[in-house]
Amino acid sequence: MLFRSVYGAADPSGIAYIPGLDLLFIADSEHDESPFYSQLNLFATRLDGTFVASYSMRSFTREPTGLAYNPFNGQLYVTDDDSDKIFIVNPADPTTKVGEINLKPYGITDAEDPVIDPVTGHIFMLDGLTRTFVELTSTGGLIQKTVLSTVIKDPEALAYDAAHDVFYIAGGATRGTIFQTDHSGNILNTINLLNDYPSAVSGSKPKIKGLEFAPSSDPNDGNTLSLYAVDYGADQKSDGRVFEIDLHDNFLFV
Repeated sequence: MLFRSVYGAADPSGIAYIPGLDLLFIADSEHDESPFYSQLNLFATRLDGTFVASYSMRSFTREPTGLAYNPFNGQLYVTDDDSDKIFIVNPADPTTKVGEINLKPYGITDAEDPVIDPVTGHIFMLDGLTRTFVELTSTGGLIQKTVLSTVIKDPEALAYDAAHDVFYIAGGATRGTIFQTDHSGNILNTINLLNDYPSAVSGSKPKIKGLEFAPSSDPNDGNTLSLYAVDYGADQKSDGRVFEIDLHDNFLFV
């Protein structure tokens, strides 16, 4: 299933599900540029894509590249690849920064898409420029950095399936392909389904820049989780999309 953006997120760069609000938050890293020149860079939707609200985080970030919900403190974590920091906000008021983690001491120069381990509280994220998978403590201390396979070019999207202890990684440079990996970055399998859905605007394959596990948009699916993916599309064109993928029938490899 896919939802075409009709509420302004032309270049979505990150996605996170907020359980207490039952909302998907979607970041847009290019909305302040031509032709939009908008102050807005965060959008909230229902699981079925229904628009709820939009926000500006420009007081602390103009380049939000990824989002993660932290179940331990109820906060939203926002990566920024200009400042190379993780900003922390309250999802009930995402326009106000309540904390930050500086990533520069760890040599991270292209901060992308954080994920919180629901068991340990550790922060997983990507450095797209160096093709590195990063693990931090819950307070932002460095645990390890792992260089990913050269097949995974410019990784920008990350999701963690805690039930099966596997990661899903994607990026604009590899279009709609999603890689499933273990903790060491070894590729377990690939999902190419989204490449069958070219953009109606540009005709090109998707450019996936954010991934998230969240409840299925189908109310009859019970506790089933879907993998949601945001498609950046063509730069600064009104072609941003959100895909919902049911991994359980055909694409979950463990």
